Amino acid sequence: VQIPTPDEEDQRRFNRERERLIKEHGAHIARIKSLLVQHGVRTPIGRNFPEWLETIGDGLGNELGPNLKTELVREYGRLQLLKRQIKELQQEQKRRASDLIRTDNELTRLLVKVRPNDQAGAGVYLAGLAADSLGKGDALKEKAETDKSGKKETLQADAIAFYRIAATAFWRSGSSKLVNELFAAANAGQELCAALANDAPDRDCLFLGLVIPFAGLEQHANRKGLAKELEDKTNFNDGQPASKDELAIMAEVGDALTESKKLVENPRHG
Repeated sequence: VQIPTPDEEDQRRFNRERERLIKEHGAHIARIKSLLVQHGVRTPIGRNFPEWLETIGDGLGNELGPNLKTELVREYGRLQLLKRQIKELQQEQKRRASDLIRTDNELTRLLVKVRPNDQAGAGVYLAGLAADSLGKGDALKEKAETDKSGKKETLQADAIAFYRIAATAFWRSGSSKLVNELFAAANAGQELCAALANDAPDRDCLFLGLVIPFAGLEQHANRKGLAKELEDKTNFNDGQPASKDELAIMAEVGDALTESKKLVENPRHG
């Protein structure tokens, strides 16, 4: 088992703090309810809880003791402090994620809604989105390198996501002029994936490792017309031995896959 370094341990504080605050929040609620139940009182804990305590009696109708009410008010104060702290962490989490989510949603919109109807127009927008995402990934990567606040791991993960968006958009833009940028995005993302190791986002890193081979195979297939030949000249369901033409087509597909395999095995492309 690899023991994390002090710096790696510090980088995980954000999520751990949030989890701890949520547990403490639940513990304070349980404590307040337990104190009330001991005196025959069952009620939701609302925002007017301190005022409510001054009007409520125990299960026999007697006024609650002053020390009990003081303890309950203190518990309620701790509960409200925890709520504020949890809210602050949630807002910080949303702030970090909002730009990334908007960018990812825009990528999906261009690929699903725009590209099928306007490939040329979508290509222009995808190229712009890709360049912007690559820049954001680079900025987050640079910020992570100098981070002293314990957010390095989160910044690196966000950078990887932006590199994945950039690589996807460069690829799907259909522009052969953006090949170098595609390589740059994929390579930068894979470097961060290697740095984060087991803490790296799995799906983003898997895609970044495969996007270059996919793009290369697609380009080769389009250039050679393999997709159309597979569809028009290859019959997988006739129950007959493969013809010479079919064997030739499949051999060419095999050669293309072999070339792509080299790119998968090589952690850096270009």
